[in-house]
Amino acid sequence: MHKTLVGMCLVGLLIVGGCSSKDDSSSTATPAAACQSIVQEACSKFFGCFTKEQLTALAGTVGNNEADCRDKFEQAQCSAQMLKCDSGMSYSQSKASECLSQFKALSCAEFGNGTSPAACDAVCQ
Repeated sequence: MHKTLVGMCLVGLLIVGGCSSKDDSSSTATPAAACQSIVQEACSKFFGCFTKEQLTALAGTVGNNEADCRDKFEQAQCSAQMLKCDSGMSYSQSKASECLSQFKALSCAEFGNGTSPAACDAVCQ
């Protein structure tokens, strides 16, 4: 899971030169739910913060709309293999919830500058 969260942030950093969702516990109850929430928020930020020109340039990575973006990122980031924590570590729902809250609170400027919430690095403990 840690790899997925960091991967989503890295995807954003690579794309814009940025790094997900409901704050309720159901959105982070499992690593898969947290991944889907992260993807949903990331795609919402891309399509809510970026200009049409930026989105056109990034269409190969983020897709043509939010639904396409979610499909692309979920396929790439939310597989069972990507959701595993490293050996000796386990998923922390509370840190995942904190990560989502911090990510959701990012402004468009922060998202575009690649700001990554600190809690996202602690989802696997």
